Amino acid sequence: MGKPIGNSTVALLATLWVGFLPFLFLFPRQELFEIMNAVIFSVAIGIIVGYSPGVWISMHRPLHEIRAGDALQIGIVIGWTATAIAFSVLWYWRLTGKETSAIDHGIAAFSRWMLTTAGFLHLAAAGAIDGLVPLKSYIKAGIYTGIGVFIGVLVITVAHGMIPIPRPF
Repeated sequence: MGKPIGNSTVALLATLWVGFLPFLFLFPRQELFEIMNAVIFSVAIGIIVGYSPGVWISMHRPLHEIRAGDALQIGIVIGWTATAIAFSVLWYWRLTGKETSAIDHGIAAFSRWMLTTAGFLHLAAAGAIDGLVPLKSYIKAGIYTGIGVFIGVLVITVAHGMIPIPRPF
């Protein structure tokens, strides 16, 4: 028999996720997305500001002195900067009547590249926190990247009609 949840962080996380459910019924879908986009953007800015002093110090170290924690901090800021850019692009897209040129712009693609860079920095930060986060495995990084490329190619081939998708309706 398992132990009851004793970790307050896990309990808080579960409460926050379950606490979201009423919002699905309180707000029209479009407004709910706008509110959530604003919350994510605000959290991103808070994380960027909060981690910036550590990143500033890390960026001024000689390359041979950069530690795992430095890579992790830099990856966190790059990832959340990319998130802020992506949600800014979404706002622009919505404000311009969902014109596709906004989300197909190079800035939107660059935000994805930033997320990829951040992810590799996270993986390079092996042992940054008590020797545990994350476990060092460049093989996993390669496998996940390969899976991502495969999914991307699959989406492109389906989108261009090279692989038909059966329609249920």
